[in-house]
Amino acid sequence: MKTPKNQHTTNSWLLAVLILLVISGCQRVKAPETEVERLAYVSEGHVFLANLLTEEVEVIGPGSEPSVSSDGNMLAYSILEGDRRRIALTNLRTMKTEVFQDIPGACFRPLWSPTENILLFSALARTGTTPHRVVVMINMDDDSRNYISIDALNIFAPTWSADGEKIYAHDTQNLYEWDKNGSLLNTLSILENFGTYFFSGSSVFQPSQEATHWIFSVIIEKEDETGKPVQVSSLMVKDALDQKVTRLSPEDFFVASYCWGPDETSVYFSGKTMEAIHDLEVSPRIFEVSLDGAILEELLDNACQPAYRAGMTSLKPRKKRQ
Repeated sequence: MKTPKNQHTTNSWLLAVLILLVISGCQRVKAPETEVERLAYVSEGHVFLANLLTEEVEVIGPGSEPSVSSDGNMLAYSILEGDRRRIALTNLRTMKTEVFQDIPGACFRPLWSPTENILLFSALARTGTTPHRVVVMINMDDDSRNYISIDALNIFAPTWSADGEKIYAHDTQNLYEWDKNGSLLNTLSILENFGTYFFSGSSVFQPSQEATHWIFSVIIEKEDETGKPVQVSSLMVKDALDQKVTRLSPEDFFVASYCWGPDETSVYFSGKTMEAIHDLEVSPRIFEVSLDGAILEELLDNACQPAYRAGMTSLKPRKKRQ
């Protein structure tokens, strides 16, 4: 026979188990993650987000220069507020959007870290009366911020290494390499390492996963049908092993933007033919080209600024919106 003391202990144990079962039953079950391949792009001044596996397409809103976060939950892009360009963030779970209002200068070209919740973008700063571009990093987990600048030089086109440990940007003469905390690690001559081309502020140097290849754009001068000199923005790839540089885009095509494609075996790029570059009636297009340049396929008409991201997400697919 159980004594009152033993009976009390048994009842307490049963009550504790019951409470744990109730709490466990009330806890929200984590949604299973699924593989997803997303392509963000811009069409007629609006940002779109496409799921390449399901072919679902969603309109996010007015903006440009989109970038999808590594966990697939956030979309960053630039918007125009009055006469100033700002960075906007849309939560893809709630579809709520916030805008960074506390950066004093114009902001553009946001880019998420491939491994962490850190956002990188360019901003205009001022040293005395001289404006120049700097790199801004915001850790979205704790809102900590870091700024990268080199004297009063314009630092263009910041981008990440594939492992998220390094940051690259350039001043059209030198390519700078920082760690993710903003400490300068290396400085490379662009002409010595990527060829004797003309490089503009739009050139973005993007390494592959193991830095065996780099994609970037150059300005090449050629003559049109009338013999007039014109400048063509061409997409190039450098094989870091044999140091060979190859043109990936067609010779008569003006490349405006580009990014690595699936498994880094191809590259997405957008632009127009030189014949139509000033024709507003002709829309830009997005293409996919193999890394050896042998296969070229049109993906989207009336679209530009591709930004590819693959990974796992627990986001539920939403219905297609037009």
